[in-house]
Amino acid sequence: MSRTTYTCHCGAVIQYNHDLEKESGTVSRNWNCADCGTRVPSTIAERIQHQHPS
Repeated sequence: MSRTTYTCHCGAVIQYNHDLEKESGTVSRNWNCADCGTRVPSTIAERIQHQHPS
């Protein structure tokens, strides 16, 4: 299985769980870039959330 990566508008490459922040106060899971706070598409964020650097 290949790794999923996402390049944020700020230029950060999001590829691991620690690159994401869960948006607080929401019922559904909304994920944001840890660097700038821009929302990451949920389908991509759900895949990235389960990836760990190894």
